[in-house]
Amino acid sequence: MSTFYETNKLVEQAMAARQKASLAAVAPGGTAGAPPAGTGPLGPICAVYAAVKPILKALQSFPLIPSNWRQIIGDLLNLMDGICPSSAVSLGVSDFNAIDADIKRVLGDYWRAGGVAAIAPTPGLLNNLPKEICSVYQAVKPILSLVAPILPLPWQAGITAFMEIMDLICK
Repeated sequence: MSTFYETNKLVEQAMAARQKASLAAVAPGGTAGAPPAGTGPLGPICAVYAAVKPILKALQSFPLIPSNWRQIIGDLLNLMDGICPSSAVSLGVSDFNAIDADIKRVLGDYWRAGGVAAIAPTPGLLNNLPKEICSVYQAVKPILSLVAPILPLPWQAGITAFMEIMDLICK
């Protein structure tokens, strides 16, 4: 697990790279024809993302998290919404019971299908992803690693599954 200062250094480096690459121009819904959550090669990725999106949105708006961390989480949300446009409409952050139920349902499907082992990061799949996704995820990963242990168990499992998928894609 990273310390606050190690995590902050990674986030600052990602923010500098973000400014260089003009990541701010990436808008939600930017990937035309992306499959809905649960279908196609991006299906498992989009399904798990849609389930954990309310948690990521809560982290993005949590005032005790440094603003540069919240901004990079927002960048990840924008990139993922571009990849998985059907996840743009998600549960409200305050709808805890619905978030729990959704995560349990999605993770049950995900694990029954074989979990991360069932996802094949083919060149076709990787070509559908914005090139910035891995650098932004690598900056968000230590934040998620710091926060996950204090989340309720279903939320921890959802964040862990999301991180497993992103680690596979970004290896």
